[in-house]
Amino acid sequence: MVRFRSTMVPPPGGYFFYEHGGEQLRASTWVQMKPLVEDLMRRHGLSGYADRLVAEYMCPHMPPWYCEGAGVRVVTSVKTALKNAEPYYPRELVQFDEISRRMRICHDCPKHERDVCLTCTGILDRIRAAFRGRRVPVLEDKMSGVCGCARTFEAVIASVEHGEEPVWDGAPDTCWRRKT
Repeated sequence: MVRFRSTMVPPPGGYFFYEHGGEQLRASTWVQMKPLVEDLMRRHGLSGYADRLVAEYMCPHMPPWYCEGAGVRVVTSVKTALKNAEPYYPRELVQFDEISRRMRICHDCPKHERDVCLTCTGILDRIRAAFRGRRVPVLEDKMSGVCGCARTFEAVIASVEHGEEPVWDGAPDTCWRRKT
């Protein structure tokens, strides 16, 4: 069962939100949100607890630290992403326009994880250093994150040749690895 770790902590984004039957609810505190949800539940014949109903709706869109229980989104840690990037750095690079194309696809992918700003944290600088100046910066670097399938940085995997290696488990049909 998924739930908020605490309703006393405002959610990332600053609002609790819920939608049912075309009716959208939003409030900045749980004290404000709870009566709105309970009223909606009465009017629509929904049973259960307001906090659990809202958590089931919100938690798939929240960072993993905000919720707990089954159904909480699992993200790749920075430490794991850094380690998993290492084998890609010596590989042959693709052209900059191909890097951009791939990263635009990554940005729209449901497996795209952006829980850490790679620019703000200096991770993009680390990636460039690991490629030893061989990889040119592209505009799409600023929106890049982690591929939930490859469990490493999109800026790394989108930059290199992959040859005949299999596509990562769980990669959706829209993945650039599935398209030529």
